[in-house]
Amino acid sequence: AAVATWFAFHILARLPVGGRFGINNTALPVAIRLETGTGLDDIEVSQSDGGALHIQSKTSATLATGDKAPLAKTGAQLADWMSEAKASGGAPDPTRNAAVLAVRTDAARSLDDLEAGCRAFDLGGAWAITKAERNAAQRNALNVLESIVTATWTAAHKVAPTADDLADMARSFHVA
Repeated sequence: AAVATWFAFHILARLPVGGRFGINNTALPVAIRLETGTGLDDIEVSQSDGGALHIQSKTSATLATGDKAPLAKTGAQLADWMSEAKASGGAPDPTRNAAVLAVRTDAARSLDDLEAGCRAFDLGGAWAITKAERNAAQRNALNVLESIVTATWTAAHKVAPTADDLADMARSFHVA
């Protein structure tokens, strides 16, 4: 509710939100949908440039990978969102679209490592090379994300995601 209220305020005040999530900061949020059932399904915020923010909100999350772990559910949704977009014509434009895990400010600091690792892909870069250039904590966080999204992608498509698919997911994924 707090995350949705934050976005609703920005819609009413006509204030951009994109900069907070690494996307176009001139576009304005124009609509909000809750519990969408698609993508990261808690909140979808449509932007005036045709882009969107897809948000999964968690009160707590860590890099845990068990079936019931918050990041596991979010990572699975990220894999589904990306694979559906690619099946429909290509990866979402990372300058206009973002998949966001919204967590409380007291969430595990290991999520900062995941966010930093994902941001390393913002200017391009291959999955293996960019991941190898990160520090140990960020590599570990990216390995956890890779494990989660690979399991979901493989179950749905009977083939693992490519290195390009992994890089596209990291580029589009934000922890805030």
